[in-house]
Order: sequence, then C-alpha cells, then structure tokens
Amino acid sequence: MSRKRDKGRLPDFVPLIKSTLKTPAWRTMSHGARSLYVSLKARYNTRLQNSVYMSARRGAEELGSSKDYVARWHHEL
Repeated sequence: MSRKRDKGRLPDFVPLIKSTLKTPAWRTMSHGARSLYVSLKARYNTRLQNSVYMSARRGAEELGSSKDYVARWHHEL
C-alpha cells in the first residue's frame, strides 16, 4: 500500500499580514467584522482571482451569529 507523500506542503491557511493588524482601521472594526473579513479572505481563490461573495445567511451559519449582524458587518467592511 503506497502512501501519498506530503512533500512538505503547508495545509490550507488564511494569511493575515501583521502590518494589517496594526492599522487604525483594523483596530476600530468590531470583532464580528474582523471575523467576517477572515471568512471572506478564506473564500478567495488565488488561481481564479475573481470576486468573493457571501450571503448574510451563509455568513451567519459560518460565524454562528444572526444574519442581521452579518449584514451590519458587511456594511462595516
């Protein structure tokens, strides 16, 4: 039985640049908007490089929140 070798590749991850986390805009955002940003960034495909879409209902499921709050966070972003 042959195993597929990992070849030292990293698992899927969402990069957050430290300089982004230090900006005043990031610090003034609510915690929900920050979580939504990370969730949207995770959906971005670098190979296709097209726009990212997430409905308020889908965001509510992923973040475990109300769709009304997710809509507010979309507006905040």
